[in-house]
Amino acid sequence: MKEHAAEEAEKMLAEHVFFRDLDPAIIKMLSSSARSVSFDAGEPIYREGNEADRFFLIETGRVAIQVFVTGRGSVTVYTVGPGDILGWSWFYSPYRRRFDATALEKTRAVMLEGAFLRERAEEDPRLGYELLKRFSLVAVNRLQDMTLQLLDLYGRHL
Repeated sequence: MKEHAAEEAEKMLAEHVFFRDLDPAIIKMLSSSARSVSFDAGEPIYREGNEADRFFLIETGRVAIQVFVTGRGSVTVYTVGPGDILGWSWFYSPYRRRFDATALEKTRAVMLEGAFLRERAEEDPRLGYELLKRFSLVAVNRLQDMTLQLLDLYGRHL
């Protein structure tokens, strides 16, 4: 993982669709924990079971979300790209990764510190509720997308 200038992270954070229409004062506060990072193709971003202490706003590139299947190795269950969120386990106890994530191509993202956001959300329930709404929408959309993928793969056998 390579890190880039702090100003770059603040600009990317303000422009990312996930934080669209969020109070600029909140964006400024969040940017204090944000860093612009990049990953090379094939580089692991995190592993299942690791501490979930951060998440990523994908700017460019693609990342495979994978599970390990005995006898088959890593199997990609979902792919995220520009405009997507990578990782929400930092928001939910026990704050452990539930999947592997590997860059499929050169990927650039904004990385935010999960503990910092949890602390701010505890202090400001309005911020906590806003983050909960946004992350829940991501989770619901992923569940729906994965359901459609499973139906596409196995639907003819049902």
